[in-house]
Amino acid sequence: ATVSRMLDLVRMSELRDRRTDQISGGQQQRVALARALAPHPKVLLLDEPLSALDYKLRKEMQIELKRLQHETGITFVFVTHDQDEAMTFAEQIMVMDAGEIVQMGTPGELFNQPNTTFVGYFIGAPAMNLFEASITGVNQIEVAGQTLKTKASLKGISAANVKLGVRAENIRLSSKPGKGENALPIDISRIDDYGNYKLVVGQCSGADAKVKVDRDAPIDQGPLFMSFKPEQACVYVNEQLVT
Repeated sequence: ATVSRMLDLVRMSELRDRRTDQISGGQQQRVALARALAPHPKVLLLDEPLSALDYKLRKEMQIELKRLQHETGITFVFVTHDQDEAMTFAEQIMVMDAGEIVQMGTPGELFNQPNTTFVGYFIGAPAMNLFEASITGVNQIEVAGQTLKTKASLKGISAANVKLGVRAENIRLSSKPGKGENALPIDISRIDDYGNYKLVVGQCSGADAKVKVDRDAPIDQGPLFMSFKPEQACVYVNEQLVT
């Protein structure tokens, strides 16, 4: 009864009489999952379970794993180096760096408020833009000769290692900044077309800069700025987020 129930759960009942060497890689993964789920553990550890699969099978198994987790109610601890996989699958993500937990939260929390520059770089595609900065006021920094407003409380902080982090998705390309916006110059080197959006790639004060724009958005000629709101600016001191 348990065998039949597990095979039904992983949608493999029609292949129950076949040997594992007579089924596909994705089907073999489902059999392995059925074996692991059979004793109904409280927690199931999945250590890089999809790393050996091709892209199509990997995406299919991500959907299957999420379905299985919801249907069984078992807590899945899913270990992966693929941030897309983590963002797709997890309700809570724990990011580790050099064996230390650096942040734990929802995908949205990690994307919008990365605790460290490592998390900002690791989570998101493209990685968070990071620019060298200096503190010039309580809620103010300077980057590439431009004074920028932030929501970070910088009173009394004195450090040489200061960075501004801003997501490519939160930047608007413009010939001049809008009211209340921050702006940094960008020297565009290329525009990558991904079909459903374009990625503008360039330089700002010697650092790589990337901006996501709509597929049909016009890109002006001449000097351009990366405009963004103060609340979208993350300030890092010694690689740690300041709030």
